[in-house]
Amino acid sequence: MKKLFIILSLCVISLITNAECKSIEHIFLIHGVGGSPSSFSKMDINLRKHLRCVDTYYFSYETENSRLKVKDFSKSLERFIQSKNISAKDQISFIMHSQGGLVGLDWLYRSFKEFESYKESKISQFKNYITLSTPFWGSDFSSLGDSVLYSNDLVRNTVLPLGQEQLIDMKYGSETSLKRLESLTEDDNVSFVNFLKSIRVLNVKATVHVPDTSAIDRVSAILEGDLIVNIPSMELGFNYYKEEEINEYTTNMKSIVLGNILSSSVSHVRGAHTSGAMVPGVASVPWFCRFERFCYHEGYKAVLSFLRGQEPYTNPELDEELKSFELHVRVEIPTLENAEEDLTLEILSEEDPSLTVSYYRNDRTTYSPLRFNKEGKIAFFIVKGVVHNETSANLEIRISHPDVKSRSYKLSPSKRRVNHLMTSLKLLP
Repeated sequence: MKKLFIILSLCVISLITNAECKSIEHIFLIHGVGGSPSSFSKMDINLRKHLRCVDTYYFSYETENSRLKVKDFSKSLERFIQSKNISAKDQISFIMHSQGGLVGLDWLYRSFKEFESYKESKISQFKNYITLSTPFWGSDFSSLGDSVLYSNDLVRNTVLPLGQEQLIDMKYGSETSLKRLESLTEDDNVSFVNFLKSIRVLNVKATVHVPDTSAIDRVSAILEGDLIVNIPSMELGFNYYKEEEINEYTTNMKSIVLGNILSSSVSHVRGAHTSGAMVPGVASVPWFCRFERFCYHEGYKAVLSFLRGQEPYTNPELDEELKSFELHVRVEIPTLENAEEDLTLEILSEEDPSLTVSYYRNDRTTYSPLRFNKEGKIAFFIVKGVVHNETSANLEIRISHPDVKSRSYKLSPSKRRVNHLMTSLKLLP
């Protein structure tokens, strides 16, 4: 009863305060796969206490439905927003945990492109896009979850909190991930990238701990993260390498650092993907954070400072210590026999002191495709590692198959982010 009285009192205070405001910032909290409004714990109450002229809403969706995808939840989000009393003077912001960030990004894209069902979208009033541990470019947990949870008929016919289609879409190198990359790199989407530049974007990247890279740097890249998502994949921005003149079959690359183009802010914090680990869940804000001086929750400190228009809080030790990188390689290939077995990616700069390639699914020198996209026309590889010296980081790779001309590339991967390479192979004459 006492708890209910406190909540009602805070709501009344919020209504009285907001009545004095010329406009309201409507903040929508969007949980991830297997999550619920409880994923945020007391974030909404604390935000209303610490910020003026705001209102908060929890958007919940059918994450247990194995037939539904992010695009379905995006449509539900649009209907949910339309159901709220939002005036033309008001603003809209999203705070999203895990897959919630993908739902929010899909809503932005479809609203901006004026897809059917988004014609009345309030995207012109959008202000802040804030993610906490969102797997923009994939997660090993999704592959593990799909393999374990949906590996037999007994489990497949059981209602689970993790929808299968959602897990498939969040795998490394998925079709959905490829479409997301295209939405940020293709020429006809420049206007959408410019829109992302016009709003405020914050990616909060959580890690449980930082491994001692001097002792285990050959595996540490897979340990930097929140136990579910690795640090590089939590950032929407990335380095992008693509052929400049494919017809000439050169190895010259042009590098586009989309993170700078998007002007997104990044915050590194201590936290786990969900509650129950040795550190707090990155989105699970405790009640005592209503007293700011006693709030140690780094994820909430990052969100609150950003919403106040300040430089977002970030843990300076993590800014210095986190060094992992990911290289995602997509190769357009002709029709090849035994592509899964004979198509390989080799590391040529294994002994380069500027970085260390980590053990991940393969040995450290030769990789097989993780999967194929677009009916086998695009092979996907992933390499993980640690950057020791970013100014001189050098990664040389070779992609080959007995029936095609081998390609070699020299790249300079950035730490704490994903580096995308898109290329192609041609048959030997």
